[in-house]
Amino acid sequence: MTLLPPLVIAVLSAAVLLLLLAHRKVNLGGAATLAFLLSAAIYGWVRSFAIQLLSEARLGDVPYRIERPLAALAGVPLQELLGWATAVGLSSYLADRLLRRCGGSADAWSTALAAGTFMAAVCLAVETAAVSAGWWSWSLGHSATGALRFPGVALVDWGFVALDFLLPFELWRRRAPLTHRMAGLLIFPIHLAGHALTAPLSARVPLSGFDLVHCGLVAVVAAAALRSNDQSPWPPRADERWRIAPLLAAGVLLATTSAQLLLLGEGRLLWAGAPLALAAVGAYAVRVEALPGARLRGSTALAIGLFFALLAAGLLVRLPTAIRARDFERNLNWAVAALAAGDSSAARLSLLEALRLRPAHPDASWLLGWIEMQAGRPAEARRHLEVAVALRPASVEAVRYLALLEIQQGRGAAALELLKKRRARHRGTPDLAYLGWVAAGGTVREGPAPATILATASAPQLRELFALALTLGDRPTQEACRTLDLERAAGAKLVPSPR
Repeated sequence: MTLLPPLVIAVLSAAVLLLLLAHRKVNLGGAATLAFLLSAAIYGWVRSFAIQLLSEARLGDVPYRIERPLAALAGVPLQELLGWATAVGLSSYLADRLLRRCGGSADAWSTALAAGTFMAAVCLAVETAAVSAGWWSWSLGHSATGALRFPGVALVDWGFVALDFLLPFELWRRRAPLTHRMAGLLIFPIHLAGHALTAPLSARVPLSGFDLVHCGLVAVVAAAALRSNDQSPWPPRADERWRIAPLLAAGVLLATTSAQLLLLGEGRLLWAGAPLALAAVGAYAVRVEALPGARLRGSTALAIGLFFALLAAGLLVRLPTAIRARDFERNLNWAVAALAAGDSSAARLSLLEALRLRPAHPDASWLLGWIEMQAGRPAEARRHLEVAVALRPASVEAVRYLALLEIQQGRGAAALELLKKRRARHRGTPDLAYLGWVAAGGTVREGPAPATILATASAPQLRELFALALTLGDRPTQEACRTLDLERAAGAKLVPSPR
């Protein structure tokens, strides 16, 4: 696999950002450009830490991770902070040009909605190359071979940045009424709260707070756009300077992602850059006239009607997916309960039903693969475990059991290759390090697994190491795990309790 060097990616990304900032400066002024850059960086920093805290409290793992950042600012990768500034800067400009051409005006609310669509176009191009090349990874399940190489929710995630950040920024910059500015600032925390409200509100109609928040926020912004008549600060085409800069920025971005895909031999994925390319060319070609007078605002009754119509439509679209998710979770929970009770046959049936509802789910796949391994059906186990690894390469469990299966079948080299691929993109764990040691011939040596592996294991990881050693008949490592566990327990007793 051939990858663009990280330094080359950083230089090209910086070129895209500098083109956009230079264009913004000559058209909107230096103070406005600096305010945008600083606001985007602060938003990116707050967003990163908020997602981390939310994930630790509710999800168990962050949804995406940049494994080896070139630089970080207060714990957040610098490319993440500047990346949001780049994506939002380009998307907001495209939204303004095309809205002005189609409707004659681009108020802050409409600009944010349109920019959300263009953020999704940027996401499609960038995520396709980034995930394929391992620039960063998602903990959520996704296909490694299909047309979409990243979780589909990323399109929504990127799009909502336009509402979370761009909308309040534009409202404050345009000196909108204070009530509008404060409402804009509330969107980001409400959006984050929606990600914590994942429990169904009703067993019969299993929509959640997550669904209400996401559909409701879009409906609110659309309804507010109907009542807004503020004006865009961007000049008409005749007065716009360096008009080619955004087109060049989009070109460099697409050249970078396309080059990475071609180096990976994934030329069939170049289509992912087409929506952004069309938008950039369209924004460059359209004629944007001078701003008209104040636009006639829609009535309050019409705005309220639009809000409820969009909310209802969004929830109706979400309902079938929510029903499948409810039934999937029910079957997955039944399977886990059956496993805890020692009934692997019932667990297997529940997992098969869960996978019928959501075929692309790595957790159900690796659990079913593990059950098939325990039942002595290695061919079926391999099929499910390979699917789980393909859907979520970062999954420790899926990689663990597939590597274990390779070792049990005498395919140590295949196990080492699997572990090497995961280690190249994701952080290592003691259980996978132990399996790598075994695959390299560890069990034929005298003595247990290296102390460096055992010493780094937490209590749950030590139990997992013991279980793996038991499965492989590695008695020295079993004894080493027992000894270490006893030593830690004795050490804990010696620690004085706080008074």
